Parts: sequence; structure tokens; C-alpha cells
Amino acid sequence: MLFSDRLEIWNPGSLPIGWSVENPLLAEPMYLAGYIERIGTGTSDMEKWSKENGLPAPIFKQEDDFRVVLYKMLNSQGKERKNIFLQMFGFDKVPQRANASQIKEWILAICSSDYATLKELSLILERNQVFLQQNYISPMLNEGLLRLKYPGSKNSPKQAYIKAG
Repeated sequence: MLFSDRLEIWNPGSLPIGWSVENPLLAEPMYLAGYIERIGTGTSDMEKWSKENGLPAPIFKQEDDFRVVLYKMLNSQGKERKNIFLQMFGFDKVPQRANASQIKEWILAICSSDYATLKELSLILERNQVFLQQNYISPMLNEGLLRLKYPGSKNSPKQAYIKAG
């Protein structure tokens, strides 16, 4: 499915028991038929290309179905906000390793002067939206560090956050 900020590819079901995405019995004929470039590199290639283009890493989920989520580039306003964030903290690029207090500080800095959506925060910080929501946004709302743009509609698709105070 194509959304305004991402592409989600769903495959109902899962691989048969004992099969994996790196199964040579599947990969070799697909390689020989020209469907794949190299055996066992698709996932790492997608992650590498996303990182090279300043996008969050793809999300791979295997539950009742298999799902891949790929994010698109920031718009010009989002790029400007990301550049301001990078300059504010003296980064050339967003650090991939950070502790919880650093990420909280970054979120508060981004939300200090204007509302930011979860999507914007995810793209600027190069972190998964679900990860940010569960580990940072919800706790920061509960702690009173952030305020909702639409307090009467917590799950609004237009929901955004700003630093409280």
C-alpha cells in the first residue's frame, strides 16, 4: 500500500517451516532467472540505500503476515528542520547510537519552537515511528514534557507535539 510517507508491502502468510529468506534452494533459481542480483543481499542493500539517502531504516515484520515498510524522502520543510537539528547539536549526520536521555533531548529541541508530527520526528531522527511513540513520545506526554496539538483527538493522523512549558 502506498501512503503519503511510506510504502508498505504485505505478503499474507509466512514461509513454510524450515525455509528462510536466505534459502539457497529458492535463491539460486531466482538469481539464475535474473529476479535477484546477488544471493542474500536484498535486506542489507535496502538498509544501506535508505541510510545513504537519509531515510529511516526499512522495517521488516514477520507476524501473521510478512511486511516491509519503506519510508520516502523528507519534503523541503522537513529537510530544513533536519538541517537545523544537525547544526544545533553539531552533527554531520544523525548518530545511530544514542541513550534515552539524548533522544529525549533531541525530541525536545525539535519540538521547542514548532509542532512536529511523529512522522517528522521519525524522519529527522532516523528512528522507527513505533519505537519513538512507545519509548519516548507517550512517556514524555505522561511526564508533561510534551503537549498534543489536538488534545481531544490523541490518535488524529494530524497529531503533532510541542515542548510543554
